[in-house]
Amino acid sequence: MFLLFETAAGYAVFKVRFPHCFSPKAGVAMSEGALGKPLKSLMKALVKNNIESLAVNNPKLGSLIKDKFQVNCVADGRVAELMRGIRKQLNSLIEEEVEARELAAMTLGLAHSLCRYKLKFSSDQADTMVIQAVGLLDELDKEINGYIMRLREWYGWHFPELGKMLTDNMTYVKVVSRIGMRQGFKAKRLKSLLSEDDIAEVQNLALHSVGSEITDEDNDRIKELCTQIIELDGYRDSLSEYMRVRMASLAPNMTALVGEVMAARLIARSGSLLNLAKSASSTVQILGAEKALFRALKSKRDTPKYGLIYHAQLIGSAPQNLKGKMARMLAAKLSLSARVDAFSERPVMDTSMALGHRANLEQKLKTMENVAAVRIIQLLFLCAYWPFFLKFIKTKRSYIAKLVSVKEEEVEYGPKKKKKKSKSGGIYHVASRSDQNCLRLFVADVSFSTETVASGVSSEKTFEEDSTGTINITKRTCFG
Repeated sequence: MFLLFETAAGYAVFKVRFPHCFSPKAGVAMSEGALGKPLKSLMKALVKNNIESLAVNNPKLGSLIKDKFQVNCVADGRVAELMRGIRKQLNSLIEEEVEARELAAMTLGLAHSLCRYKLKFSSDQADTMVIQAVGLLDELDKEINGYIMRLREWYGWHFPELGKMLTDNMTYVKVVSRIGMRQGFKAKRLKSLLSEDDIAEVQNLALHSVGSEITDEDNDRIKELCTQIIELDGYRDSLSEYMRVRMASLAPNMTALVGEVMAARLIARSGSLLNLAKSASSTVQILGAEKALFRALKSKRDTPKYGLIYHAQLIGSAPQNLKGKMARMLAAKLSLSARVDAFSERPVMDTSMALGHRANLEQKLKTMENVAAVRIIQLLFLCAYWPFFLKFIKTKRSYIAKLVSVKEEEVEYGPKKKKKKSKSGGIYHVASRSDQNCLRLFVADVSFSTETVASGVSSEKTFEEDSTGTINITKRTCFG
C-alpha cells in the first residue's frame, strides 16, 4: 500500500519520486482537500503503476481521488498513526531530495503565500467595504448638520429673515453662497434655485431686514463655509450611490426589504453578513438596543421591542400600537433574507423572495389596521350605549327585589337527622319545578347577595309562593 503525505514541499508518496515546486493555489487546494494540478499529475503516474490502495489523511480528498481515478483510499486511525510517524521522521526520510533548511524555508514561504492568497479572496472584504462606507455616511450626516447649524446661526445675525423663509438646508446654503451681503442682492443669481415669487420675497426681506452689518472678511468666511458644505453634500451623494451598488451585489434581498442604508447598518452592527445570517430573528429585532435590553433585564422590566429596524419604512408606516408586531414580523423576514444572501447560490440580483416578503408584510399591516379600526368602533359603540345598559340593570334589580322576599335560614343537621320546617314558615321544596327553575334563572342573572361557602359544605334553596303572591326562599346549609 502506498501512502500519500502532504508537506510544504509537495505531496509525498513513498517509493515514488516527486517534484517539490508548489504554488499558493496548490497550497490552498491541499488545505481545502481539493484536487490540484500537482496531485492530479502524481495520481496519473501512480495509476500507471496499478496501485491497489492509497492511505490519505483527509477523507474528503480520498473520496475525490476514488471518484476521479478509481483508487481505493483508506483514512482511519492506523493511517493517522502512520502520518504521525512520518511527520516526526520527515527530515530523515526526504533528506536526499530536500534538506532540512530548505524544507523549513519552503514551509515558511508557503505559509506566507497561502495567507496572502486567502486574504485576497476573503469573503469578509465586501462586508468591510460596506461597514466602512455606512460608518462614513453617518459621520458625514452629523458633520454636515453641524456645519449647517453653525451657518444659520452665523449668517442669521446679518439676515435672520432668510432662515425663517427657507426651511430646506441645502437650498439655504446655496442661496447664502450666492447672496453674500444683503445690500448687494441680485435677483438673477437665484433664478436657478428659487421661483420668481420666492426671489421677490427674498428681495423684499433683504430691503427691510433688521439684521446687523458684517464686514467683507466675515462675508468671505461665510462663503467658504458654504462651499465646504456643498462639497461635503456632493461627496455624500456619491458615497450613497457607491453603497447602493455594493449592497445590491452583497445583500440584494435585505436591500429590497429595508433599503441599502438600513441593511448596511445591520451588517455593521453584527460585524459581517455571515454573523447576521447566523443570528436569530429575535436578535435581529433588538439589534442596536443592547443597552436598553440589559438595563431592562437588570431592573426586571419590559425588554425593548425594536432596535435599528425601528427606522425601517415598514415599521415607520405602522400605527404606534402595531409597531411591536410589525418589528417582530420584519425581523423574521430579515433573518431569512440575510441567510439567503449569505449562503444561497442564486443570481446576484435575484430579489424575488424579498419582494414577496415585503408585499406580504404590507398586506398584513393593512389587515391589522382594519382589525384595530373595527375594535375601536366596537369600543365607541359600547361607550355610547353603556349608560342605557346600566339603567336596564338597575331597573331589573329593583323589580326582582320587590317581587322576591328572601328568607334564609341555616340548619345544621347530620346524616341521620330528619327534615325540618324552617322557623320562618318557609318550606324546603317547591311543588312546581318549572317555577323553581324560572326563579333560579332570575336569581342567577342578577346577583343581589354574596355568600362564601366553605370547603365540604353543601347548600340548597327551596321556593314557595304564599297566598299574598310573595315567593319565599329558604336556604339550607349542610355541614358534612
